[in-house]
Amino acid sequence: MVRHIGSATQPTQTGRTAAGRTAGGADFHKALLEAHRRGGDVRLSAHAQQRIKERNLFLSPGDMERVSKAADRLAGKGGREALVVMDSMGLILDVRNRTVVTAIERQGLRENVFTNIDSAVFA
Repeated sequence: MVRHIGSATQPTQTGRTAAGRTAGGADFHKALLEAHRRGGDVRLSAHAQQRIKERNLFLSPGDMERVSKAADRLAGKGGREALVVMDSMGLILDVRNRTVVTAIERQGLRENVFTNIDSAVFA
């Protein structure tokens, strides 16, 4: 008796292909990438949280929304590491990871030199 084995890309009864991916895995991956491109929440690194606390700075939910919109604009222009200047502070933002890596009070913006950034934006 001869049995034919299906193609490796056809889903099995469990919904997985022979390669171990789900049949809809490509669609999920595409949706995940699109969601990342559209943006999302900006997060604060541990270092940024420490600097914000040490320097008595405050980021409201509205401020975080402004940073998120700035990250979207920067990503659209190909920015990778950016200085985001806000009302009373500056933030160094890793655009690709959507992570604030440090925070500087307004006076510090005037006194410091910023290196290893490729963009700046006023939020």
